[in-house]
Amino acid sequence: MDKFLKNLPVDFYFLLIPSISIFLFSSFFLKKFSVNAFSFGAFYQALIMSHFGAAIMVLILIVILAIIFDIFGDIIFSFLPLFSKNNNLTYKKTTNWKHILSIFLIVSYASFTTYSLLISTDLLFKTANPEKTGLWGNIISSWDRTIFGTNPGIWLINNFSNTFFEKTILWVYGNIFWALTLIFLISFFFSKNAFRKLILSFSISWIIALPFWFFFPAISPDLMFRIDRLEMASPREKLAYNNFTPSIQLKNSLEHEEKVYKVNTKPSERFIPISTFPSMHAAWGTVIAYTGIVLCPWLGIALVPLSILNDFGAVYILEHYSVDIFLGIIIALISIFITEMLMRREKKYFYDKFELFSGFNFVSNVVKNLFSWTKNIKVKK
Repeated sequence: MDKFLKNLPVDFYFLLIPSISIFLFSSFFLKKFSVNAFSFGAFYQALIMSHFGAAIMVLILIVILAIIFDIFGDIIFSFLPLFSKNNNLTYKKTTNWKHILSIFLIVSYASFTTYSLLISTDLLFKTANPEKTGLWGNIISSWDRTIFGTNPGIWLINNFSNTFFEKTILWVYGNIFWALTLIFLISFFFSKNAFRKLILSFSISWIIALPFWFFFPAISPDLMFRIDRLEMASPREKLAYNNFTPSIQLKNSLEHEEKVYKVNTKPSERFIPISTFPSMHAAWGTVIAYTGIVLCPWLGIALVPLSILNDFGAVYILEHYSVDIFLGIIIALISIFITEMLMRREKKYFYDKFELFSGFNFVSNVVKNLFSWTKNIKVKK
């Protein structure tokens, strides 16, 4: 048994086992709220809506096409001479079912980890106490005022409305998850090490944040004081959030937030999005920059300003308090440190005897073969 366990990567102990535990606890508890966490439909819908959903769907499509192309490469090449001057085209197969199984396991592990964390967050949203949420919203807002002497979000809006700075941070904030999707795909195809570190640090930061959301629930400033008031906001905060002049672009963004994040405090239909303190936008922006550094230092340097602008955007759009950002960055740095320690520890004991990660090379090999023979094709005129 010990020998078997030594052949398993750190992902198994620090992500898969915790994810299974979180999934079982959350799904059984959510039955009280008529949520069927075990259905494939619920899994697919949640995954599509997740921040990794688009990346995973694109990855699955590319992998399926690569496998089909590799398996039927001979048939494809048998027709190519009809359209090409080169009648000696050959295709070197790379099909290895052990590698294909590896790809399936890697994608499944990333998908399931994301799904388990999503339903745990859904559980917190459905069990959050409105009074406690309102209380912590005021407390966190008071921390902002103590640190900056004013409300940072309102101050930024009043000073930078209709400026290039506003357009820039709103664009970055609105597209940060496309950057996450791109880094996810690039790391999968070009660096097994970067891909694993991305998944580990991304998920560990989420797991660390869960207790904060449970013990210190708070919703975003915009929801707290302007859209779906919990009737517990202090008069000072209500005055601040009802006396500012957002630009048309910001108004459109706030209206979008209003449609997406509706607060419902009815016990039978309760839904309070309390994932504000800490900010996962800030945490994941930091993780994106970190993964970029692992891939290529110059890419990481380019992504650091993107992460900083994303942090400003989260405050500017009234999605987070400034202290949410600071805590989110700290959690990201902690998760990155844990990830680095785990990966270093793994090198001392782990040998991929079962070729669990062999699938990373399969698609890249197919692409290389595809590229090599396309250079040799000479189309008949």
